[in-house]
Amino acid sequence: PCQTPTLGFCVKRHIDIETFKPEPYWLLNLGIVKRGRIIRAQWDSGRSFNQNKVQQLIQTCLEESTSTAKVTSIVSKDKKQGRPTPLNTVALLKACSKALGIGPHQAMQTAEHLYLSGYLSYPRT
Repeated sequence: PCQTPTLGFCVKRHIDIETFKPEPYWLLNLGIVKRGRIIRAQWDSGRSFNQNKVQQLIQTCLEESTSTAKVTSIVSKDKKQGRPTPLNTVALLKACSKALGIGPHQAMQTAEHLYLSGYLSYPRT
């Protein structure tokens, strides 16, 4: 009895995933080259599902006689990326099958070759 709501959530989510229809969207990004460096700017509104609106904005920018832009804010962030967690043998086989489309035998042979060449640590179990 206590699993019924959870099962209902799972079924609803599965149906949502199965019936999902992707919608095209458009982004506006501006690239400026100054002193050999590329500066990227993004549209405040993010993505738009209205292609005509985006095309009109692009056309307006191209038709303007002056080539100036107003910077309203600058945000800079430090981004650190940690090491990936090591895979155990089962997770390695799943990842190879899903991402690379190779079977378990070929995946294990490749992992063994990489291990013997010094590129991988000893496979986790």
